[in-house]
Amino acid sequence: MLTFARDDFEVTEDYRRPKNLLIDLFRGTTVSNICLAGLEYVLHFTALNGKIYFQSCKLLLKKSGCRTSRIELKPDLIGSGSEEDTPCIR
Repeated sequence: MLTFARDDFEVTEDYRRPKNLLIDLFRGTTVSNICLAGLEYVLHFTALNGKIYFQSCKLLLKKSGCRTSRIELKPDLIGSGSEEDTPCIR
């Protein structure tokens, strides 16, 4: 799953193109419903100060006392070796 933070991805053309490129790059099969138990990772992109940062997070399902599970995102260290956001160089 991909998430994009901040309105810059929708408002500014400089960020709209990289967003479309990232969506095309990570595009998978189109589905109508999502099973939360099958979701493992989330790629989170943030536009800030002229840079695009990305962070890989592992999705954790926790008991919530309701029908729907509570979702927590845990920063994942896939290939980065640190817990800091990694800037994407344009």
